Amino acid sequence: MKKIKLAFCLLIAIVTLNIQAQNSPNSIANTIVNNSDAPIMTFEKNIHDWGKINEGDIVETDFKFTNTGKSPLIITKIKGSCGCTVPSNWSKEPIMPGESSSFHVKFNSKNKPNNQLKTVYVTCNTVKGRESVKIKTFVVPNPEFAKLREERKKEYAKKRLEKNRIDEKSITKKEVKPDVTIVKKEIKKTPKKSLVEESKKREDKIEKKEKKKLNKIEKNAKKAKNKAKKLEKASKKLSKLQSKITAKEKSINKNEFRITKLKRKLKLKKEKGKLSPVSITKKEKQIKSAENKLYKEKQKLIKLKRKL
Repeated sequence: MKKIKLAFCLLIAIVTLNIQAQNSPNSIANTIVNNSDAPIMTFEKNIHDWGKINEGDIVETDFKFTNTGKSPLIITKIKGSCGCTVPSNWSKEPIMPGESSSFHVKFNSKNKPNNQLKTVYVTCNTVKGRESVKIKTFVVPNPEFAKLREERKKEYAKKRLEKNRIDEKSITKKEVKPDVTIVKKEIKKTPKKSLVEESKKREDKIEKKEKKKLNKIEKNAKKAKNKAKKLEKASKKLSKLQSKITAKEKSINKNEFRITKLKRKLKLKKEKGKLSPVSITKKEKQIKSAENKLYKEKQKLIKLKRKL
């Protein structure tokens, strides 16, 4: 009888534990993964491109999504691939089938020059277990930030040099105790001098390496400056081209208006019979020459636009 009672109690305990596990959100996530009725996270856009931004700018966007599956979607965590990308404001409650939601992503471009492609990972109870979206931008380098970066690199290299020198000095200061068995003449010849020479050689090697690193850093700084200058020149050229294009468009519009006016006047005078055939031919030639000029100007405008 006692054995039967114990078995009955164990059965009741197992059933209650199963019910609690089914109700908990973690169990929902684990059971849904193997089902065909799993939640599906469909995004409106998988990549967001901000285009060109200046270094130091903080840009933001929202990623909207809908649960197109047949069971509730549970998001446990959203994390960026880098400390510069920070996701926030996602719903911590289950998102039912057919419902839509969103989360916010902020990108800080400080010390992140040139092309940037970052990933945002969403851990959830889909079949994959983890979904992802991407952010994309080109960060125009700021010369001031570039200078600061190069200065930091130089300081770090100098500190390393100083550290290595201190370590070598400590090695040279250590006294080497000779063995009692060695003859006095041999002791006088070798130990201290050899250690000092080795330490000097090591110092020279380390100095050479650090100098090479410093030279590389200086070259990179010069390259960054040249790039910034080239970007400035390109922007100036663009502004000049745009001004030329606007001027050409204005002149084309004026010429078109002038040609239409001449054509109307010629029509009116023909209808009234005021002009002789010779004067009509002259005016027609004038209109044709104006049209040819207009055609050439339009071709020039097309070439300018191609340069953009």
